Amino acid sequence: MKKISILFTLLFIIVTPIYYILSLQIPIYSDAAIVLLEAQDILNENIFLKGWSLSTGSFYTTDTLIYTMGVWLFGVTTKVLYIMSAAVYALIVICCLVLSGKENQGYNYTKMAVTFALIGLPTLFLSSLIFSQAIHMPAILYTLMSFISLSYVQNTKIKYGIFVILMTFTAIGDPFAVWFAFVPILLVYGYRWLCRIDRKESIYTIVATIGSYIISKVALWLISIVGFKVPGVPGPSFVEYDKLALNIKLTITGIISLFGADVFGKPISDLKTMITASHFLGLLLFVIVITKILRSWKKQDAINQILAISIISVILEYLFSNMPIDISTTRYFTHALIFGAILVGRLLPSFSFYENKKRYIVAFSLIYLFTFIQPLSMQPIDTKEQRLSKFLEKQNLKVGFAPYWSSHSVTLYTNDKVKIRPIVGNPEGYIGPFGWLSKESWYKEPGTFVIYESGNWGNVNDATITKTFGKPLEVVKFEDYTILKYESIKF
Repeated sequence: MKKISILFTLLFIIVTPIYYILSLQIPIYSDAAIVLLEAQDILNENIFLKGWSLSTGSFYTTDTLIYTMGVWLFGVTTKVLYIMSAAVYALIVICCLVLSGKENQGYNYTKMAVTFALIGLPTLFLSSLIFSQAIHMPAILYTLMSFISLSYVQNTKIKYGIFVILMTFTAIGDPFAVWFAFVPILLVYGYRWLCRIDRKESIYTIVATIGSYIISKVALWLISIVGFKVPGVPGPSFVEYDKLALNIKLTITGIISLFGADVFGKPISDLKTMITASHFLGLLLFVIVITKILRSWKKQDAINQILAISIISVILEYLFSNMPIDISTTRYFTHALIFGAILVGRLLPSFSFYENKKRYIVAFSLIYLFTFIQPLSMQPIDTKEQRLSKFLEKQNLKVGFAPYWSSHSVTLYTNDKVKIRPIVGNPEGYIGPFGWLSKESWYKEPGTFVIYESGNWGNVNDATITKTFGKPLEVVKFEDYTILKYESIKF
């Protein structure tokens, strides 16, 4: 036990800085930046975010909780996103190694090596989903920790106590966890109860899972009384028939991109293309493992069944729902890659070559891992929002308004020195507060400028701005942005 604890500690110390450097190459968007502004408000004693309009979920006990710790340690700075998302993914990787490698007599390092090879060095595309704007990643971490508790904690009270706490936090924070955690758990343990497999454990787990969900709903209702507001969005619906082709394309493209195997349109003879093509081996392993589980379903343990059901159900939901919009929505099945890496490790002994080829498997895993190596740079990626933030600071502008995607990210890039509040146009041709991931009191503070881009996002443009606030004192152009300056404006 002491030996494996030291190994995991060293692994965390080694990979977290690597993930931090990788995260520097991922742009920070408003969806990620807002979490730090929420955290700042919590630390300013607005514990339940009274006056805020949040988003599709509360993320209160998942993303917000973790990043609040970061803001408490480092302040409102982009470094918090980089550091905390790197640390969360490092913990996810360690949880995966525990779930894939733990056996009755200790840990199987061959199985752990294979799992690490699949997810230890994320591709640039996967990095864009798990770092900096790591939405859903804390919920995945909690879920994996719940699985570890179910699998390896011996004391029943402690096992289910940990499970209920983690699953409750997951449900409060991330509604999407219903599909990748709660539903698979209930389906698997319901099936096992009906088949008279570990019926006592099945009943305990079903009750604990349903209980966690109920507690989460009660908790959300209680904190809503003191002003916690989650607008939410309608649940997913079936895809329209004429958009099914797009869904199929995005699903296939997303899966291939997650594995770093996108060779399409690239020269066949190029070495980089050949290395990229080798990543299809990982995808092939996943398909083989899922097939093995389905073909020997009754022989599988509960965790294998849950992981398989979670992967299959969420991909099918994505394929046949209105969730796909563009390639970035692949984030809805990022957990499939993580869960699949665990399954490959856990099912490794079922392959005929396993017993006599362990050293070769470890060696091949290391080679495969190295194919994912990316150039490392301590210089953060240059973004238009970052350049805009520097320009606004030089202009000595302090408080203003802009469309959503040019608001929170710029605020964060300036370490809250320039405060930009999100706005949106309405059908009458005026602009007003954007009631999504924003705070009501922000709009009572006077501003001195309004920004819009040429893309006309949210119908914020010269016409709607001047109709709302009148003629500006000055108009300044910066790259694709137009900045209208006023003496004082507010809603």
